[in-house]
Amino acid sequence: MATGPTAVYLPLRGVSLIDTEGQPFYGQQEDEALFNAIRTKLDSRKAELVEMETDINDEQFALAMANKLITMLKNR
Repeated sequence: MATGPTAVYLPLRGVSLIDTEGQPFYGQQEDEALFNAIRTKLDSRKAELVEMETDINDEQFALAMANKLITMLKNR
């Protein structure tokens, strides 16, 4: 359980390198099931949910998470 500011990032185009379109473990339906479970169970009063139209290895995804972490650390 989180005890401080929390953000959960969802890479909507793939959760791993081999889970992107055209790769052997690409599973859009499986990813959507995972994301829907997170959306349903996540308490938005305790954690921010950020959904991005990128895969997990996209530079923009990494930068968004890094920038969020920096902001959270500055605001502690």
